[in-house]
Order: sequence, then structure tokens, then C-alpha cells
Amino acid sequence: MAYNLPTRISRNGLRLYKIGDGSNRYCPSVTTVLGVTSSEKSKRALENWAAKNPGKKEEACARGTEIHACCERYLRNLPVNCPEQYSRYWDGMEKHLSKFDELLWSERPLNPEWVSTTVAGDGMPRIWSSKYLYSGCPDLVGITNGLVVLADYKTSSGPYCRDFPKDSTDRQRFTGWMKMQKVKMQLAAYAIAFEETLGVHVDATQVIVSTDDMTQNFYVRGREFEASKRKWLERVNLFWNIMAQKDKEHERPAEMCFGSYTPVESELIAA
Repeated sequence: MAYNLPTRISRNGLRLYKIGDGSNRYCPSVTTVLGVTSSEKSKRALENWAAKNPGKKEEACARGTEIHACCERYLRNLPVNCPEQYSRYWDGMEKHLSKFDELLWSERPLNPEWVSTTVAGDGMPRIWSSKYLYSGCPDLVGITNGLVVLADYKTSSGPYCRDFPKDSTDRQRFTGWMKMQKVKMQLAAYAIAFEETLGVHVDATQVIVSTDDMTQNFYVRGREFEASKRKWLERVNLFWNIMAQKDKEHERPAEMCFGSYTPVESELIAA
């Protein structure tokens, strides 16, 4: 039965989390929603890149895992012993991480009162939205200059780009822009879930990107932040429409919540 399964499971290529609202339901992760709803063109491009660059995806995952671990150790005042092959990706991270006045979440809740709500019996932390039916775990939430900021660390082979490139032939800037659009939706999703799960409003999101020759820092707030929330909720609607079709074809995991989900009617989308 579903309640005997671990908090995080994978089914049919989908990552699912058992949410902590007492319903024993499993919801898709934020990254699962983004992956399933990406365009066919984007999926083919990723598959072609992986085919032409064997082993690079695994290398990038290992690099990201190690830099995440370095960030976690730094924030917990533990020694940071970054492997030499990743040291250039760690350089520059400290100056951004040190700007937080107070930490609320670092891979897991730092407020003891939140542990019983967000950490499952098997030790897996997560936040969720019972309203929009998704779940996940942010990297970092903290307070800086009086604002609650939800942050994410990214390692990349090339820089991210906030603005759409004027030169359509500039593939590197276009790729960086695409990555930025995706992470803005990812963090908007976590921000919505963080407020629903814990009652704490997120004022802005932050993307810290490290490459082998630079560290970038992006803040997303105001209209840009609200636009990211709207785009995320549109992707949630699309995801559940896709799952409705898979349900007819018996391809939806049995553990996944579905029930009477209907398209989100949100003031965020209507804005």
C-alpha cells in the first residue's frame, strides 16, 4: 500500500513525494513537472546533446552534487573541502552565501518547529502544495535585508542570461536564457509551496550560478517574480492534463494523487 512506501519514489520515470498533509498522497516533484511539460523540441535537443556528449550528463550531476554539498557545509559552519577538480566552481560562492542575516532552510528546515511538518518519518524533507498537487525541496531559504529569499545553486558549463539575446545566432546566450527561464519557474514553484506548507511568504528568489570562470547572482522579485509564478501554474495545469491522458492509457503511476484535480483557477494566472 502507498503509505508503506518511502517518502520519495520513482515511477514510470516520474519522481514523486508523499506529501505531509495527512492524505498519504504522492505528488510529482517540481523538476518532474518541468520535465514532462517541456516542449518536444527541447526534449529532442537534450537527447541529441546527451548522445553527442556521452558521460557529460553524469559529470554535470556529480559536479552539482559536490558544489551543493560545499554550500551546505559552509552554511552549517562546517569545513569546506572542495575537491580540486571542482574548486573553480566553488570560488565566488561564499560571498553570496555570506549575505544572509538568518537562515530558515538549508536542504531541510532549520526552524525546529517545522521539522514535524516537513520531515517525514524516513528523514526525507519536503514542502508541497495540496492546492496545486506538487512537491519538492528547495536548496536555501533565508532572510537578507529584511526580505525572505528562496535561493538555488546551479553549476553550469556556460553562463546564464536574464535577457533574451538580440542576436539569434548566439547559441550560448540563448541556452543561458532558456536555463534562466526554467529555474525561475522552479523557484516560483518552491515559493508557492513554502508559503502553503509553512505560512511564510517569500519576497524574492535568487539564482546563484557557478561556472569554471565566473559566479553569477540573479535576484527575481516584483513583476518578474509574479510572472514566473503564473508561468509555473500554467505548467502545472499542462502536467495534469497530460496525466489525465496517461490515466486513460493506464500509464499513470498508481501511487500518484489525481482525484478530482481540475485546472487551476488562480488569481496569479488571471493577473
